[in-house]
Amino acid sequence: MTAIVWFRRDLRVHEHPALRAALDRCEHVVPVFCFDDRLLHGRHESGPRTQFLLECLHDLDSSLRDRGSGLVIRHGPPERELPALAEEVGATEIHFTADVTPFARNRGERAGRALTEAGVALHAHPGLTVVDAPGEVRTQKGKPQTVFTPYYKGWLGEPRREVAGAPRTMPALRAKPGKGRIPSLESLGLTQEVEDPLPGGEAAGRKRMNAFLRGAVADYASNHDASPRIGPRASRPTCASAACRLASWRIACPTARDRRPFAASSPGATSTSR
Repeated sequence: MTAIVWFRRDLRVHEHPALRAALDRCEHVVPVFCFDDRLLHGRHESGPRTQFLLECLHDLDSSLRDRGSGLVIRHGPPERELPALAEEVGATEIHFTADVTPFARNRGERAGRALTEAGVALHAHPGLTVVDAPGEVRTQKGKPQTVFTPYYKGWLGEPRREVAGAPRTMPALRAKPGKGRIPSLESLGLTQEVEDPLPGGEAAGRKRMNAFLRGAVADYASNHDASPRIGPRASRPTCASAACRLASWRIACPTARDRRPFAASSPGATSTSR
């Protein structure tokens, strides 16, 4: 069997339940990222953000190649590119990390409808947030929380699943699909407007996370509003490249290390079109 892992803003190999599930279930796994003009241009257009994204993708591709695989690049809306890629490689299922924003949910629903028509199953997994179902933290009457402190107290009591380690090896990409190339910022018609930007990528994010957990986290309560360049925010991991669930786990278990291989099961996986 062949599965596709659709990367979106979960650009890492550590703590990635969707990647783990695909590797557990299928002999062949095809990692893919879709460059979608709806994210690159229009009201979302941003040179610095896109440069950060490109650096994250290069780092992800490097991590996948180190494990024997690689990142496939497609250009176009996922509702068009994913069914085409599934047909090209003979994939019967696609795994991805569920998101909570309206834009991401609508994008996933469009892709889900197209994949359903193509006979390909779409499986959503946790991995974006510390708590896998933040919307389930509700009042005693079952309504959404509207005040931070009660939400925070409820959030603290939510269960945390085991952190997933990175795979040691992955199956090699076969002759098909064509891998594609990560574009340059200039080829996308964008420019970098920040003089000294933070580097993108899981490796850089994990380095910053570890520096934060070794030092600045101790003063976070009194110094969390300091300048991003001189205070604790200067050491915070970047959102797309280091898992917040991993950071939370490391804070709770400061002597632990996220070096465990994949477990045999994939808790929290669901089948959905979103």
